[in-house]
Order: sequence, then structure tokens, then C-alpha cells
Amino acid sequence: MNEDTNVPLVITSGDEGLQLNSGCRLGFVGSGFQLSHFESALKVLRQLFASSLCLASAQEDDWLERQLQSRNQSFFAEKLTAFAQQQGLAYVGQFDYGDPKDLEAGVRGHLVRPPKIHVAEGITLTIGGGEQTYSLERCVICADFAHGLDLPVLRELMISQIDFYREIVGAHLPVSVSDEGNLSPELKLANRQALSPILAACN
Repeated sequence: MNEDTNVPLVITSGDEGLQLNSGCRLGFVGSGFQLSHFESALKVLRQLFASSLCLASAQEDDWLERQLQSRNQSFFAEKLTAFAQQQGLAYVGQFDYGDPKDLEAGVRGHLVRPPKIHVAEGITLTIGGGEQTYSLERCVICADFAHGLDLPVLRELMISQIDFYREIVGAHLPVSVSDEGNLSPELKLANRQALSPILAACN
């Protein structure tokens, strides 16, 4: 089933301070870089969205800092460019602090929280086709692919990201689900059902 649209779907950080003004966010810690089972999720996303997928990095990314042992933004962009190429995705650029910035492929956005200060009050798992409504208080984790993964793989992929955001924010952030988006009601229901045991375990 192909739910391809004209809106660029951007695989990028799930950080609560990242706002897309043009494009729809599919949130993963570190834009999926060195994230276990990311490739499995990407395989399902390709089946859903085809050529609309692209990848972007964020100027401040705690996951990348940890994985790369660096805070050098040029290094982040270099590594994410290579990572995107390995995954067969177009790298469209980096979201920075300051005014919204135009990236490639019609993507536009910026970081709006204060540097080095996390303000998240919760985590949202998207199951209907990516982030539809921006909220500064929510970290965003893509789960639109949940129906296509075995539970042990899905659990490890989701829990590792939830635990990471809770760690960097320093709070037991509640996890909720958003089913807004263009995916079919059947796929939304299948995603919700796949996530049910994970939500029960982490809330």
C-alpha cells in the first residue's frame, strides 16, 4: 500500500525543540544514525511513502553528540550526509537555531527551544503518517511502521528512544499516541495494536 504524498516526509531528530514549517517530521533519535533496527523501520516506511522520504540533521542533537563523541555541527552534517547515502535517502540539510531555514526538497524549519535546555513534558508516537501538529512540549518518535515489525524488534527500537529522551530530559515523560495523518484507518489501528504492549510497559 502506497500512501505517497507531495509533502516531503523528513526523517530527522525527534527533539521537542525542532519545528518544521514545511515538510512532515518522522522523528528518530539522531535521525536514525546508529539506531538499532532503523533499517527495518525504513523498509516499512519506504513501502508506505515511496519517494517522499528524505533525511535532515539538527544543529543540537544529544544522540549524535553521544554516538560521535563530538559537538561539531559540520561533523554531524558530514556523518549524516554519508549515512543518508548509505540508506538511499537524500540528505536535505541541517536545522539550526534562529529563524526558519530553507533546506533542500522544499523542507523548512528550525530549532526553537533554548540551546542546551530541554523543555519536553511528554513523548508522542506518530502512527498516522508523521507529526501533523507541532508542540514544543513533546518529543516525537515515528511509529508509523509499527505494524510491519515483529514485537521484539519494535520493542527494542521504541524503548531505546523513549529511554533516551527520558534520560536527557531527566524525567519519566509520559508517552502518548497521535493517529493524525494520511495513513488508512486500518493501518492506524494496526500500528496502535502493535504498540499496545509497549505503551503498557513504559507508562
